[in-house]
Amino acid sequence: MLRLCLLILAALALGSPALASPPVPQKDIDLYRGIARQVQAGDSYYAAAVSTQRASGYPVRPFYTVRQPTLSYVAATLGERGLIALAYGTVMLGVLGWMRAIADRRRRLTMIALYAVASGAMISAATVYFTEVWCGLLTAVALGWRDWRIRLALVLAACLMREFAILLLLCLLAEATLRRRWIEASATAVVIAVAAVLLFLHATQVWKYTLPTDPVSQGWFRLRGPQGLVSDLRAVTVFGILPMAAIYAAVAGALLGWARYSLVHLLWFGGFCLMVMIASRPDNYYWVQVMMPLLPAGLAFILGASGPRPPQAAPAAPLTP
Repeated sequence: MLRLCLLILAALALGSPALASPPVPQKDIDLYRGIARQVQAGDSYYAAAVSTQRASGYPVRPFYTVRQPTLSYVAATLGERGLIALAYGTVMLGVLGWMRAIADRRRRLTMIALYAVASGAMISAATVYFTEVWCGLLTAVALGWRDWRIRLALVLAACLMREFAILLLLCLLAEATLRRRWIEASATAVVIAVAAVLLFLHATQVWKYTLPTDPVSQGWFRLRGPQGLVSDLRAVTVFGILPMAAIYAAVAGALLGWARYSLVHLLWFGGFCLMVMIASRPDNYYWVQVMMPLLPAGLAFILGASGPRPPQAAPAAPLTP
């Protein structure tokens, strides 16, 4: 256990933002920090968010151009240092889940090392204000926990950070339905409905503060293809240390590894990659942080046995004479 803890700490240190050097726009950082400070001062989140985005030249229509209030409330409560500590704590929670999920010791250590390096490359005083980072951290934890109740709770928390996590809920629903786990499928459907209602409530609050003359986002469907995906990964993730050809190979290998691990992981990562390739602009490069820090860890499952740890068998009943 001591060796594993040292490995995790070393991996987190190696994966510091200096390794990936993500070009986070200072204007975006100032925007999210400013909104959090206004909330901390007692202002209404929606009034602060819409007015600040409008004054800074950001679109406020459609409603989802205004982020959900969860992260701003957390930032206002914990402060910047508290946010960073919470981010690292989230990674450690993910490590605990993945330690229990993977049976093979060597593969477990490899996967956790890749996970920790990619996590360290995401977390900094600047990036903790981005909802995509938190959505990625929470979905990474959720995918490592075998208890579907805990997993659903974590994915719902990710949805409250960024609505992209609804895609993961749909993947979980598909898997539970295909496996005929009806109780789990029903619960997942309920969580999807809850997430949809909360998103609608968010929309109604944004609509109260927007005007017909407010700027509208320029749209997202740009059909950028694999090159767009790889360019985004190179810009803001740990993949940035690799040349373009190596990133193509690493992403393909990671997706293959997750395909060998489980259906839901393949649906999630493959589906999100497809969304980025079809429905994102070049300036949406930070979206790929939703797939990080877990995507590179799929490389641990390319060779050898790869599935999750099988359920522990119940002890055999004693023989009776």
